Amino acid sequence: MAFLSDTARGFLANQPDDPRPTPEQQREWLKRVRRMNKISFTDHELALLADSVYWEMEFLGRAEWQDTPRAKTLQKLQDRIHNYLESSGHYKERADLA
Repeated sequence: MAFLSDTARGFLANQPDDPRPTPEQQREWLKRVRRMNKISFTDHELALLADSVYWEMEFLGRAEWQDTPRAKTLQKLQDRIHNYLESSGHYKERADLA
């Protein structure tokens, strides 16, 4: 803030803090967080999600965007899903059906 005048610094320093959430808003936020922690997927849903990630990664590759942060994050997500499905035996079960 060295580029601000003394008056401007004084003005900014005397601004009130953002209002705190009300107890009701805090309870609502905690409810949302608890619900988010309860999200679960079946192995089949995770396999479908991995497929969806694959299609988006294909699009990014064709657009030559495979080195973007989004593509790297999607690759990590897909790897985590595949590792989980491999360890859960999902792929072995599916191979038995073929």
